[in-house]
Amino acid sequence: MMDHALDFSAVFDLRDLFPSSRLVRMLPRSRKAERNRCEAVRLMDDILRHHEERRKAAGDGDDDEQSMVDVLLRIQKEGAMGDSLTHGVIMAMLVYTFNMYVSY
Repeated sequence: MMDHALDFSAVFDLRDLFPSSRLVRMLPRSRKAERNRCEAVRLMDDILRHHEERRKAAGDGDDDEQSMVDVLLRIQKEGAMGDSLTHGVIMAMLVYTFNMYVSY
């Protein structure tokens, strides 16, 4: 699974790096990059859904052990950061954290 995840970080697409660039949006997207991006988004959605279901099953009680995902979902639910902490932002933070972990 780790090798498969490392493959995600090895394929970059210019659209992912420069999403607001009109010039880059005109370029064709690599099929492999698109497939890997969709798989990474699906994986992150599954992780968030798993953590949300676990929180609901536990009754949103204060757990002694909370992962970074649990803390971010709690902050999102409490609305402490307004509308700025979306699932997309949480997924981006997970990808960044994973890439930092793999780099070291």
